Amino acid sequence: VLGNAGGTVGNLFAAAWPDTAIDGVEIDPLVSDVGRRFLGMHNPRLTVHTADARSWLRASSGGYDAIIVDAYRQPYIPFHLVSREFFSIVRDRLTAGGVVAINVGTPPGQLEAVDQIASTKRAAFPAVQQVRIDEFNSIVFGFRDPATAAAARSMLRGATGLSRGPAQTVAAGLADVPAGGTVLTDDHSPIEWVTDRALLTYLQEGAPGASRSGS
Repeated sequence: VLGNAGGTVGNLFAAAWPDTAIDGVEIDPLVSDVGRRFLGMHNPRLTVHTADARSWLRASSGGYDAIIVDAYRQPYIPFHLVSREFFSIVRDRLTAGGVVAINVGTPPGQLEAVDQIASTKRAAFPAVQQVRIDEFNSIVFGFRDPATAAAARSMLRGATGLSRGPAQTVAAGLADVPAGGTVLTDDHSPIEWVTDRALLTYLQEGAPGASRSGS
């Protein structure tokens, strides 16, 4: 988990798949301390590493079945975690059937960042899929093996237990990402500008979908 924060993903894995070993990478030790003290970050199968996610992953030996990227300084994603070069590192640290999932938060109707991240991931992976799970969040998946991507919907629909509801929501909206489109690179990754533009447009449109208590 790149962007472990307070350990929510680790806690969910402890409940759904308790035998799963997890490396959680978090750049801010204070955030990890808050997770342990106040957010129940006590999964015994979670090992927390204090480091920059990309640097840590590049130095790791890999062999991961799944890599989850959820590193934000809301609402911004660090540019070096959405470039083609970064996704190439991710690909090389996955097992043959491995998958990477990145959470991309954007305002309703503002999907430029999602599309650019999906296109960039598609430049590094043979199969990519994306899904809008609510008004403000999308998940973009990259698969090392196209056969795994082809089977993703049926695998998700067959989920049981705690993961059944979310898995079926993802399966219902999952869409293949074709090759092409804008590709972000280490020397040209204006993802912050894209986010700024999305936020400005959203506010100019009156922030549809946001709660307006007292108005």
